Amino acid sequence: MPSAWFSWQQWWLAVAGGLLLLSVLFPIIYILYRCCLCCCEDDEKKTTTDSQYDGCKRNFLNICIAVLIVINVFAAATLLVTSQYAEYGLDELPNRLNQCVDDLNLYKRETDLKIRKLLIDDFNLVSNSLMQQIAHAGHAVVDRVKRATGAHAIDVFLNITQGASDVRFILSEVTQQTRELNEAAGQFAVEFGRLRKTAENEIAQCTHTETDALKTMCLQAQRLLDNISSIKFEISEEFLMGENVKALTRVANAEVTTLLEQSNQQFVVLENELQRHITERSYSAQNMLKSIGDDLFQVAEGVSSHIRQLNFDPLYQAIALYNGDQYYPIKDWIHYSWYGSLAVTALVCLASLSFLFGLFFGICGRRPTYYNDDCCVRATGASFYSCGIWMLLGLFTVLSVLTVTLLLIFGNATSLVCNPLDDPLSHPDMMSLMERYVEMAKHSEQWNQSELGQMLDKRSPVEVIRACQRNETFYQIFDLDKKYHLADLNKFDQEAMKQLDEQLGNALDQLPIDRPIGAFVSQKEIAELQSLSDVNITQLSSEGLAKIKQSIDSLDLMSKLNSFTSDADAQHSGRPQAVSSIIEQVREIDERIAQPLRSRLEVLYKNLTDLDTRLHELQVPVSSLIGKLEHAQALLSQDVRSHVEQAARDVLRQLINTFEQYVEHTKFQIENDVSSCGPISDVARNSRAALCGHTIDPINGAWMSLLISLLVSFPIVLMATALRRLYNKMHAYPKYVVHEPNSIDHQMSSFVTDIYDARIKPGYPNYTYMDDYHRHYR
Repeated sequence: MPSAWFSWQQWWLAVAGGLLLLSVLFPIIYILYRCCLCCCEDDEKKTTTDSQYDGCKRNFLNICIAVLIVINVFAAATLLVTSQYAEYGLDELPNRLNQCVDDLNLYKRETDLKIRKLLIDDFNLVSNSLMQQIAHAGHAVVDRVKRATGAHAIDVFLNITQGASDVRFILSEVTQQTRELNEAAGQFAVEFGRLRKTAENEIAQCTHTETDALKTMCLQAQRLLDNISSIKFEISEEFLMGENVKALTRVANAEVTTLLEQSNQQFVVLENELQRHITERSYSAQNMLKSIGDDLFQVAEGVSSHIRQLNFDPLYQAIALYNGDQYYPIKDWIHYSWYGSLAVTALVCLASLSFLFGLFFGICGRRPTYYNDDCCVRATGASFYSCGIWMLLGLFTVLSVLTVTLLLIFGNATSLVCNPLDDPLSHPDMMSLMERYVEMAKHSEQWNQSELGQMLDKRSPVEVIRACQRNETFYQIFDLDKKYHLADLNKFDQEAMKQLDEQLGNALDQLPIDRPIGAFVSQKEIAELQSLSDVNITQLSSEGLAKIKQSIDSLDLMSKLNSFTSDADAQHSGRPQAVSSIIEQVREIDERIAQPLRSRLEVLYKNLTDLDTRLHELQVPVSSLIGKLEHAQALLSQDVRSHVEQAARDVLRQLINTFEQYVEHTKFQIENDVSSCGPISDVARNSRAALCGHTIDPINGAWMSLLISLLVSFPIVLMATALRRLYNKMHAYPKYVVHEPNSIDHQMSSFVTDIYDARIKPGYPNYTYMDDYHRHYR
């Protein structure tokens, strides 16, 4: 086991060990190097002038260290941000995990409610619907007989008579509305005529006295008034009435209801007899429905009790431990660690800034002087480098230990927790570990005693996850249909279902049909109905309706006024007094007359549209209906039983289909909605986001930032050490190399290029030039 662990952790351990070893050896070696350098260096021979290639070295090292310092500063800034995110994530972790557990409890309650609704409430709805259909089964059978034989023409004639009376009433109301609207239209024309008469004088004065721009606006106002004055409408009563009033009056006066009342009475008697028979024989079916409902209620209670056994209190208790108590103040420790993270982040940022300032002074500063009277020199950058170097040397070991600790803990947490939560099946090692823990839990007494534990024994965690990925429900995953048979209620209680079908069949079987239906329509009645065959009921004119719609649109004065004012304001030349007066008067007429008139026209248009639909429904071919009545009378006078029995079979199929729809509804809900894996998957994703995305990932970012900062700090320290010496040089490498004379007798210039001093001067006969100087050029 230890060897397997070392084999699995070998890369983590290699990185951690290498970092610790380097962080310990590097400061020791560097301090020894600096001590040897200080001991071997002679202050009297310390050079202050650049060597031949020091300028190239300084530029090259500045470029290299600039790249590394930028990386180091970025790592320090990332460390600051990620450490704060991590601290906030750790602080909010209990609340987020509590919300996830709350979601689990909510899912448990919703599943319980869905089961009870499906098996109790929905079944009650189906049961009530079946009872209502059985209570009106007699009417349903007779209605089907009428439609099959053509006797429903009786109902059509009765509906036409009633519809004609209703349409006559609607026509009278619409006619009254039309008269009132015509009067209102006349008032609108009068009021607008007064406005236009007064406005013409003002517009004429405006066109003579105002500027060209304002004259144009006045002419536009004139065109606006012309457009509004063209609105003229009058709804003709002939458009509404026409020949329809006479036709409707004929239909209403024909007394079809009185004529066919006796004809329809035989069907009413048959309907009552059938309903009495069905009601007497449907009590057993009602009792069977009640029995099935009681069984489903028991199943719902049993499933609810199993669901209520799920207890998530241990999860709340585990989260409560994180919040801390007097023995395990975990949250307090995390709160105190915030100050530690701030201190570490501040030190890393300070070291990074020291190198950054050193680079700035080294590139932008001047050379130092003997007088040391200026701070913006390269020597200041060397001082910043020294500060950063010794700060890093003091922090190397501490930061390395901290980095390694965070790396081993949270890097492994990512591998062991976060990645398996993200894609469990791609980590078989963790799934194997989970299965071992499940096997250990199975040996507990509490597990074996609970039905939930026995249910979980049937499936391994891997099988559950794969089934959830296939969008199966827990009802399907744990194969609960073998116990409850809810996916197919026909197997739930096969005997009860069979008896229900038989009893519904018995209720609609052997219906009492003692005698055939005789001649229910006499020749006299047919002749009176035949007199209505020439009645012509037409629909309203589509052109008339279109004109009313056009009048409604034309009375929208505000849209025209707004268009005019927007065009006028675009000219930025102001408004003449005449135009402002016209705008105010148009707005007043619109509010007082046009808008109410427009609203009343919209109501009229709606009523006319409904009236047109009712008129279309009254357009029934009377001759065809009379033919159907005669055909139905011939059929029913010979054989009523076969038609009634066929209609009863249709009604029975309708009752059975109603119950089958509930069976299919239950199957769909069980297989797709109730106990779905979707909410549990969402809870798992949210838990991973709370634990990993908001907590572990920021900590991983923090130790990665520390690791990058440490890795770039080693070459930074080496380069900064070399640059310190180069920054302290006061003089550049000279163009010419100067050699002092070997003898004190030479009284000549030190510069071998001084031609004046090299030549013989008058008055100094003993002054000679000894050309023994070596000439070295840069």
